[in-house]
Amino acid sequence: MELRPPQRKQPRCAFLEGFSLHAHTHLHANDRQGLERRCRYGARGALALERLSRAEDGRIAYRMKRPLPDGPERSG
Repeated sequence: MELRPPQRKQPRCAFLEGFSLHAHTHLHANDRQGLERRCRYGARGALALERLSRAEDGRIAYRMKRPLPDGPERSG
């Protein structure tokens, strides 16, 4: 498990095992549009369905947005 320190330009951020957390956000109590955007962001799917496909052997394959630093572009 590798924990990289956040970049200096992005305070309150962490990157761990391919996931990132950006905690440098603030919403005013009366910002209903901001709250709706934040809720929609949190409720969205974890996978982009257009990147899913079925491999020739029947397994499900997921095309990554960027190639992994140590290997293939697909996981399945």
